[in-house]
Amino acid sequence: MNPRGAASRAKPVTLVNTVNKGTLGSCHRVTNNAPSPPKYCVISRERIAPVVNGDAPLSLDHVRPGPEREAFLPLLLLADAEPQVRSYLHHGDLYALRGAGGGPLGVTLVLPDGADPGTAELRAVAIDPTQHHRGLGRRMLAGVLADLRGRGVRRVVVGTSNAGIGQIAFYQKAGFRLWRIERDYFTAQKGYDPDERENGLPHRDMIWFDQELD
Repeated sequence: MNPRGAASRAKPVTLVNTVNKGTLGSCHRVTNNAPSPPKYCVISRERIAPVVNGDAPLSLDHVRPGPEREAFLPLLLLADAEPQVRSYLHHGDLYALRGAGGGPLGVTLVLPDGADPGTAELRAVAIDPTQHHRGLGRRMLAGVLADLRGRGVRRVVVGTSNAGIGQIAFYQKAGFRLWRIERDYFTAQKGYDPDERENGLPHRDMIWFDQELD
């Protein structure tokens, strides 16, 4: 488990001509009349169409709350402790990155900020460990941020463990900036293993980042 982190190091994709802005929780169309062939577009209210980079066609789907989300637990547990994942599994927007065969390669779960409808939190971001170092995490994140921007979200926040050196670099490369540090976040009371180490470091403090999407 990489508490609240991205399970990938990753290469971005491009969202073109987003229209029909709305609130977090709905899906909207993207037009395809770009001067060059688009790599990423929303083709219906549920499916985000192929993201192609070289010979690796991908798709990014919205998965509605319900039984179908249970299939994404193994991926979500790469990013957070099970009690935490269970608490938000059926809330917010779940984006599933799929390969050409339709199998899940990655997942991002986004929650709205109850106090600020213009802000959303990337609650869990993970890529199948067998698919690391292919650029999938960065491409998935770029697609998610583009979709949120097109739907009127102005600011995105994400937190990751102080021990997640790779994740800390990953988010900064994706345009996030350090916002604040929440000390003693990863406690046994929240379901985190106090003995778990990453990069030889204990998971202790939450490092929060944010990015303005305007």
